[in-house]
Amino acid sequence: MIAGLKLGPAEAPWLRVAELRADLSIESLWRLAPVLERVLVREPQIELERQAIGRYNITPMLEALAKQPPAPPDAKPARFALNNIRLEGGRIHIVDRVSRSEHHVEGLQIGVPFVSNLPSQVTIDVEPLLDARVNGSHLQVQGKTQPFAEGRRSHVDVSWQQLDVPRWVEAFAPLLPQALPIDVLRGQLDLRLAIGFEQRPAPAAPLLRIAGSATLSQMQTVVPAQGARVAVERLAIEGLDLQPLERKAIVGAIRLQAPQLEVDLPRLTAAGPAPTGKDRLVLSDAPASAASAAGGAASAPAVAGDADGWQWRVDKLELAEGRVLLTEPAWPQGQALTPITLAVSGLDARPDAPPATLALSLVDAQGAKVQVDGTLSVAARNARLKATWPASSRPLGSRRGRRCFQCAWWGPTWRCRRRPRSARRAGPSAKAPYSSRDWKCSRSVPPRRLRRRRHARQLASSPSQTRRRTGCACRGST
Repeated sequence: MIAGLKLGPAEAPWLRVAELRADLSIESLWRLAPVLERVLVREPQIELERQAIGRYNITPMLEALAKQPPAPPDAKPARFALNNIRLEGGRIHIVDRVSRSEHHVEGLQIGVPFVSNLPSQVTIDVEPLLDARVNGSHLQVQGKTQPFAEGRRSHVDVSWQQLDVPRWVEAFAPLLPQALPIDVLRGQLDLRLAIGFEQRPAPAAPLLRIAGSATLSQMQTVVPAQGARVAVERLAIEGLDLQPLERKAIVGAIRLQAPQLEVDLPRLTAAGPAPTGKDRLVLSDAPASAASAAGGAASAPAVAGDADGWQWRVDKLELAEGRVLLTEPAWPQGQALTPITLAVSGLDARPDAPPATLALSLVDAQGAKVQVDGTLSVAARNARLKATWPASSRPLGSRRGRRCFQCAWWGPTWRCRRRPRSARRAGPSAKAPYSSRDWKCSRSVPPRRLRRRRHARQLASSPSQTRRRTGCACRGST
């Protein structure tokens, strides 16, 4: 037993161990190698500091080890057997002077059944375990191994709760080859995964399966280049079944609750070109033309190759209480689409899979409700959609749904002959202030006060006929 172990400089050691205990087995005598029945490390503390790019406080020790002469080519590896390894009450403190950040790992507990390169007869009573609080979030990894079962199966359960996404993105950003195009402002991630491994007889490949669920809550991100903001109240992935070695992925359900998207249209248009070629999606309810059929036939082999490489399926995709806000200088208040609901069932990348069904509904800022229904085919890369809306609910930009001057002017969505005289003189793209003095219609316009009174009397006497005659979509507000 060793108590009070310290490694590193005397003024700032980077490793402290309160107690180190090892129980030697009598089996070491006839194995001629160390065989430890039990190893206990109590309250280890690690202080790791990143002083510069590529240099840490433990760099001198690593450089000294690198200067050691290499082992002879014919030298045999050291033989040892460490069993029932336990670490309790560990703490790790990482200070990054480059990015000016700190990370804390507290309450660290590790259990390892054995680490050995020679057989031993020691009883194993420690199961794989990793339990700690990483930057305030709880991480737990538990595993079970069946070395004598057919296939030598292993099973590991991973649970990581309340993971602070911005902090981890900031920590791994220096390790990425290029900067991320998004800025993560906030968000928490909860993971529950079950990882299983099985060694199957040849020629079958080993089986690696990852199952579980993930939940992302209170997520807020910004895309500075495109002038977009994305926020999600809750994103849940349920029924995950991933087999990476066999290239299979199945997701039971993806649910988005209250996603929000704010887009600055001028910045988005200036950031990237319009889609061309195969990136452009053409939606049609009629039979495809000969040219489009030829294009689809040309892209079919590539899709089939993707399906042969990865087979994936999403049973349900649900979006509720969505909101999209489009901003443009001609729209002082912007144009909002809310609420948005989306339901997609049966997304499947297999070539012989039936098309998925889609149902989308949204309401714009003027109260127009649009319903979109149809089917999607992932393998064929086509969609058949049908949009409908009630006659009393005109979509944004329709001529019958335009508003009168007393309500609002819808800007450049449609070109009305009733525009201010200053705007007509400056051109169709001018954004002149609205005023009753420079407003000029095709017929003589009475003073503003009389016009409001006449409009109110007409709506009171016959609202429906007045709206049909004037094309006004308001409900009598002056």
